[in-house]
Amino acid sequence: MKIDLTVPNELKDIKLKDYQKYMKVVELSEQDTELLNIKAVEIFCHVKFKDVSGIKLTDFEDIILTIDGALKQSNKWTQKFKLKGKHFGFIPKLDDMSIGEYIDLSNYMSNTQTFHKAMAVMYRPITQEANDMYLIEEYEGADKYADIMKESTLDIMLGANVFFYNLGNELLKHTVESLEGQENQSTQVKQILGENGAGIKAFTQSLEGIYLPLDVSLN
Repeated sequence: MKIDLTVPNELKDIKLKDYQKYMKVVELSEQDTELLNIKAVEIFCHVKFKDVSGIKLTDFEDIILTIDGALKQSNKWTQKFKLKGKHFGFIPKLDDMSIGEYIDLSNYMSNTQTFHKAMAVMYRPITQEANDMYLIEEYEGADKYADIMKESTLDIMLGANVFFYNLGNELLKHTVESLEGQENQSTQVKQILGENGAGIKAFTQSLEGIYLPLDVSLN
């Protein structure tokens, strides 16, 4: 049976929502390699599950290898991008990030199923722009643009993790030092920052094995 499908060759060919869908399968599959292979083709190539079985074996293996290669590609940080008619920009000045934004971002980064919310914290619509300078909307919570961010591409999300990791280390250090210099410092705030700092480390370590399930299925 002939099936028309498009195989992603790069991270930018994969939507964040599809990656989240696949990772949900990974979490529930208990490393069932056959299921992971079929679901990878179904989700990333947008073909019906029942039709995957009709793909020629050699073609199926090539498709899996292509998807695996796409997921393993290196990616660069994206500062600005257009999505659904809006021009989004990364937080222009990380030093001005509020504690609320930082805590939300750390929490949302800890789970692939909330990556779209993390994107909604890091990227917001540009309100003013001149040359390389720009301003973005004030943060009103991740829910405002979370659904739109599901349509963003995986290269943007994974590229932003480098900035997030650096931000976590610097912001945690700077904020705790600032609190120590205040007479009425908040122990609770310090505790929250410490917990989220640990979350950042856990998130970064999770990225190192983010492609493991597909690797296992290939082997």
